[in-house]
Amino acid sequence: MSDWQPIRTAPKDGTLVIGYWPSVTGYECDITTVSFIDGEWRNPDDYEDEWQSPAHWMPLPDPPAPTTKEGA
Repeated sequence: MSDWQPIRTAPKDGTLVIGYWPSVTGYECDITTVSFIDGEWRNPDDYEDEWQSPAHWMPLPDPPAPTTKEGA
């Protein structure tokens, strides 16, 4: 997996990425999947909410390799 990158370098073609929002209180942060749609960063599960732009992003990891019945 890649390191966190500044949001200005993120793809803006609708690609799903991991977004990071730093803590405003110093106690928590937010990390979730987002994509840039219609000029805004959106969570694919909640297109109705308004989202502030994340500060950083990274690509989604590769999915796990298929397992055999014995390895499941």
